[in-house]
Amino acid sequence: MHPLQGNSILLRQTRPDDAPVICQAYQNQAFLRLFAAFRKVPDSETELRRSLQKRSQISPTALRYLEWLIVHKRHGTIGIAAFNDYSQSHHQAEYLIGLFAEQHCHFGYGIEATLLVLNFAFNQLNLNKIYSFVYDYNPTSEQILRKGDFKPAGIQKNHHYSAHENRWVSLQRFGLVSEDFRQSKVLSRLSRKLLDRDITELKIVANHPVAKTITNVQCPPTKPPITTMSALDGATTRDCPYRFPPTKPPITTMSASQTSSRQAPPPFSCTHTPEFPDILAQLGCTLVLSTYQAGKVILLSASADSLIQLLRTFKKPMGLAVEGHRLAVATQEEVVVLANAPGLAAAYPKQPNIYDGLLIPQATYYSGELDIHDMAWGADGLWAVNTRFSCLCLIDDKYSFTPRWMPPFIKALTPDDCCHLNGLALQAGKPRYVTALGKSDTAEGWRSQKRNGGLLMEVPSGETIVQGLAMPHSPRLYDGALYLLNSASGELLHIDTAAGHIESVNRLPGFARGMARCGDYLFIGLSKLRHKHNTFGDLPIADKPLFCGLVALHLPSGRLAGNVRYLTACEEIYDVQVLPNLHRPGILGIDNPMFRQALTTPTDCFWSHDFTDAIPRWIG
Repeated sequence: MHPLQGNSILLRQTRPDDAPVICQAYQNQAFLRLFAAFRKVPDSETELRRSLQKRSQISPTALRYLEWLIVHKRHGTIGIAAFNDYSQSHHQAEYLIGLFAEQHCHFGYGIEATLLVLNFAFNQLNLNKIYSFVYDYNPTSEQILRKGDFKPAGIQKNHHYSAHENRWVSLQRFGLVSEDFRQSKVLSRLSRKLLDRDITELKIVANHPVAKTITNVQCPPTKPPITTMSALDGATTRDCPYRFPPTKPPITTMSASQTSSRQAPPPFSCTHTPEFPDILAQLGCTLVLSTYQAGKVILLSASADSLIQLLRTFKKPMGLAVEGHRLAVATQEEVVVLANAPGLAAAYPKQPNIYDGLLIPQATYYSGELDIHDMAWGADGLWAVNTRFSCLCLIDDKYSFTPRWMPPFIKALTPDDCCHLNGLALQAGKPRYVTALGKSDTAEGWRSQKRNGGLLMEVPSGETIVQGLAMPHSPRLYDGALYLLNSASGELLHIDTAAGHIESVNRLPGFARGMARCGDYLFIGLSKLRHKHNTFGDLPIADKPLFCGLVALHLPSGRLAGNVRYLTACEEIYDVQVLPNLHRPGILGIDNPMFRQALTTPTDCFWSHDFTDAIPRWIG
């Protein structure tokens, strides 16, 4: 997780090498009495270091606890803030904060830290509620909570007996819900004063021609993300339980009431769960999406706690294929091959020193209109599923296409889309499995079978491995195991090819197409249904809440680990691919004449341009 940056302080996640400073704080009884009166703290620095090491290996979502050090730009480490005991079912959590020394308690540092946490909670984690507990011997924290527009939510009289106070101590609860947060003039004023921005605003960042930042949008979630907060500057807080339950991160939505009072979101606006950027950052990869409905190829990269997206226009892009430094894009009438030229990225004239790679068009194959679906680079070249001609083919510079295999029930090579052949899985560089939507040799005969006529076939034998599927797509082999997307039922399936046994790994909130793996994660594309279209209106998932975007699925456990949801413009995703070892690449589309001034060789690359001088110059 990236630090939360303010004007005078930042909050960064605690780590094992923080053990000395935290251990010293825990030895301060005055601090401990206010911050964690009932917490069992580690007995030694070594024990604390082991605890922090263990914590660092578990995601905050699974841990149900997230802790930051409060670091001042001049004074260094001055305190701790934390999310504690969040409830997945109630979408809320407790906020804890404590400053180590009295001298730091009256300069607004606690308020600034709290504003950063509130911004993180409501604008990135999309929380519904945060709350805090304050003991009655801590009036400073009560005042700060009230100043932060927290509302009193009850009191537990005589909560516990304090030997230090020699009396019974009461516990007050304060809370802040997302609706009050959005309408808070107090927090709006404070955040503009201390952070130079209004954290209460519902912000959707428009897509920039070169790089688009996707900001989380606060919305009433159907399954919101969870983590929250409680107490300020020296506020007393309760114990921090260390529980490790499995979680299913949430999906966020935007309500009509929230959008009606503000400007309509710009095209391709998105929300994402907080885990998604972290997953991409940890894997060190970028995702490529194709949406023929919107006519875009999209790159998604991690950027701090958010995402960056680059949109490039292609005519009905569908299948994608990645091999080494090459990316192939199937469009309506062509296949465009782009290649990564990292040497050009640093000197890219419009965005110098921004990208760690740059995808540039290198070749175009004029295939004609083939309705190409899946593609993959194999031992023989670029394989494509030629849906219009119901065959597998090779794409090269010899012909529009070279047919290499047809299902045994297809009797002739005709442009009739008989079975809607769509998915392809290679094994050892050769086609091994394909999917189709129906067993038919008549023009568009698959349409009458779309609900349960889908097939998984072996290549080259043509043997049907599984039938009765609901519009299957995207067969993939991972570690020798075969997976596919049963799109019309919204499922990821694991197929035992020997026994023909089918296991549902998880259900997905959309019409699933496009799947790629990086590390332990599968990235799966989701689409909404075209309800006005006869093909999709009567499918099994037609009455379920769906969204267009992506999910990250943790393959060893089968759980959903995060998602990206498109709010506008993009209704359907076709393919998803991974660009490994590229944290933030750029891409030039074929509609940008800039790519014609990029020159590459196996050893060198150059920009030939005439932006400032009358005479072209070369840089390499």
